[in-house]
Formats: sequence, structure tokens, C-alpha cells
Amino acid sequence: MKIFFGDIPEWRSRKVSHSLSSLVAVTVCALMCKVCLGQRDLAAFARQLTREQMKALRFPRDWSSRIHRYTPPSESTFARMLRHLDSQALQRALLRWLDHLLGKRNPVGDQVSVDGKELLNSQGVKVASAYSVRQGRWLGSEAVAEGSNEIPAVQAVLRRVDLEGSLVTADALNTQSETARIVVQEKGGDYLFTVKANQPGVVKNVQQLYRSLSCAFSPSGEESERSKL
Repeated sequence: MKIFFGDIPEWRSRKVSHSLSSLVAVTVCALMCKVCLGQRDLAAFARQLTREQMKALRFPRDWSSRIHRYTPPSESTFARMLRHLDSQALQRALLRWLDHLLGKRNPVGDQVSVDGKELLNSQGVKVASAYSVRQGRWLGSEAVAEGSNEIPAVQAVLRRVDLEGSLVTADALNTQSETARIVVQEKGGDYLFTVKANQPGVVKNVQQLYRSLSCAFSPSGEESERSKL
């Protein structure tokens, strides 16, 4: 896992004891073990790793001990990482890791669901994410800008996901002409969006279109056509 995080930019200029790729690898392992991701929880998780695990993560050796011991990262080290980590670089690394584990995703025939959620214990921070419904696979996320809503964040996520031949579904908030244009014209996919009464103009257009189409074709089925012969 650690090798996939080597390209994440390092913000520290001085010599450090724990590499950034090691810190990220520990954080991802803690997440998979359902550990809360505060710096105190991460430091406690790192301390509980076995000696072999610490060695694999290349924690620095504690030379004051006669037996082989390694020094885990401190709370302050994790706090600085959480504050300065490049989130987009981390996301690209995680997606590469998923491709390695699951194989490269084939978008043709897939259904991609996009939605925005408020993060737990985040004091109101929201993130828009895309998922493969067929595979239950995370495809990317974008933070919702302060004072904005999830519409621009969803559009940013869709621009990064391979949608060629996929069907994109979203709630009524994301029933936007620009979002539909991105899906169809930029990414080669299709969409199925919800229309509600909070967009009266869109509702009226859909109703008129439905009435026009319902009159354009004969309701007669194949059996009715045979009976005329």
C-alpha cells in the first residue's frame, strides 16, 4: 500500500523521522479498521502496531533499546499531516490503489451515482462523491466550497470520472442543464435525473414533452396490428 502514496507532495522542508507515505498508509489502515481519524486516535493506532508492521512501514529504529523497537508517529505529527496534506493528490493515489486492487473500471454499462453528504463530526463540511452502483466502488470526491452548494462540486467530480457509456443518476438538486451537458457532451455518458416541483420551469417542460411524445405513437401493440390483416 505504501508505494502508492510516494507521489503525494511533501510540505516539510526539514529532515523528518516519518515519511509522508508511511503516515498516509497508517491513516488508511486505521480507516479500514474503523478508527476515528483524529490525531489522537491515529497515534494510538500506530502505537498498537506490531514490531513487524512498524518495520514494514519504515518507522525509525529506537536505538536506545537493546531489542528491536520502532518509534511510532506522535499526535502532533498526525495533526500536521491532517492539516497540510494535499487532498487532490491523496485522492489520485487512492484511486490508483483501487485500480491495482480491483482492476481498471470498465465504464460501459455502469451506473454512476453522485450525491453530497455532510461529514460526520466535521462542523458542517460537505463532500460530493461519485460511486459505481454496479461495483459499489468509490470514484472520487470534491469538497463543497464554503457558502456554496454541492452543484459545482458534483460537476467537478463528474469531469474527473470516466463516464463513457455510463448512466449517471442524481437527486433533484443536481438536475441542472450544465451537469447534463457535462455528462453527455464532455464525458460521453447518459443521465437520469429527478425533477421536483421546486424547479417549476423544468417540471412544465417535462410534462409538455411527455404529452407530445404520448401522442406521437399509436398505443396499438403487435397483436392489434395482426388483427387488422
